[in-house]
Amino acid sequence: MKTDIYIAFYDNRKRCGFIHRLVQLFTWSNISHVALIFNYGSIAITPMVLEKTQPKLYTEKNLNKQSKLIYKFYMGKIDCTTDEVLDLCLNHKVSSKWKEVFAFTIGRYVGIYPSNCCTLAVDFLNNKMNYNFKNKYNPNKLMKEVYYDRYNDCRTS
Repeated sequence: MKTDIYIAFYDNRKRCGFIHRLVQLFTWSNISHVALIFNYGSIAITPMVLEKTQPKLYTEKNLNKQSKLIYKFYMGKIDCTTDEVLDLCLNHKVSSKWKEVFAFTIGRYVGIYPSNCCTLAVDFLNNKMNYNFKNKYNPNKLMKEVYYDRYNDCRTS
């Protein structure tokens, strides 16, 4: 089933205060959440990476009620069923608050990063849609890279 893929960047401080404030402090940006959105026409769903639990599927409408949308970019069309999106959630690594704190304070200087919403989105775009994004840990840098890609195609094929 063909679906439109979007990547959206959010200010998510209200929903997940502590971690997202930390992300914003260390990235100098109000962008603290990256959402990979699968739009099937009648419904748009997004995998949400949560602490100490497998990522879950949310509707874009529900996410927009709880977080402030900053930017949203169309990434293309791909054959992807809802079951494949669910598998994406089930196979993504689980993170915790302490892994996030460590990664954004000390770990990033020694190359240790947690699995989060940004890594999920970049891994999908690079592996399934042939993009070649480098910034998979910093939402603000990824947003700039995606913006740049809209004018200079970064796909590998």
